[in-house]
Amino acid sequence: MKGCDKRVLVLCGSLHRGREVSRLTREIVREVASLAGVGIREVTLIGQNVNAYAGSCSFADLVRRVAAVPGVLRIRFTTSHPMDLSADLFAALPRLPSSCRTSICPCQHGADSVLERMRASTPSPSTMSASPRCRSRWRSRSDIICGFPGETEDEHRQNLEFLRRTPYDNLFSFLYSPRPHTAAILKLREWGEVPRALGLRRLEEVQALQMERTLRRHRERTGSVVEVLVEEPGFGRSRENWTVQLRWRRRGRRPGVGARRQR
Repeated sequence: MKGCDKRVLVLCGSLHRGREVSRLTREIVREVASLAGVGIREVTLIGQNVNAYAGSCSFADLVRRVAAVPGVLRIRFTTSHPMDLSADLFAALPRLPSSCRTSICPCQHGADSVLERMRASTPSPSTMSASPRCRSRWRSRSDIICGFPGETEDEHRQNLEFLRRTPYDNLFSFLYSPRPHTAAILKLREWGEVPRALGLRRLEEVQALQMERTLRRHRERTGSVVEVLVEEPGFGRSRENWTVQLRWRRRGRRPGVGARRQR
């Protein structure tokens, strides 16, 4: 947060692995109102699977209620599970001026066979990449794991092909790391461990693909005007959550004040 207090995370429920627990809607709205009262301008609703929120209303209704809090200029949410993205949520977002319409929606891998080993209850990569919702700007970020036990060269190729078809704005990519008591650990000998050097090479290929795409999208926006939430002198973030460097010319301007930045 760069030492700035204008952006906060508001917990919607338990983040531990296990049975999902949701906070009461009124508690969340009360907390957001309290934060807005002391100058907070951007709120991120966070949960292990925030789309499955079940406090006392749907997640779409929770977003609407938070958006109605005076003083809140931006709303984000994470982490989103594709199985729980509702039509109501997609209908609500464009109607809310404070909605940033950007979200992290982890797909984990582009090969169905790897997802089966992961026991990941996500739609197949082919379905996700073909979905208009997946291509929309509020589905612009995802997670990818490379080097999962048993990952073959063909599965890695499917992973890259999926990423080429699916235009994510940004990607959080990781090398597989062992977790105790998981199927991947219990069946490691059966599936086979991916050598670390090979896993790193595959990770670098994924990151190079995304880096080229991200750079291209930045260049496409050169000369455009964007709204920036100033976090500290000379630094802020756009609605897409891109960092923006500012020429700090006005004396007395405080962090948290909106700026229009041409880039």
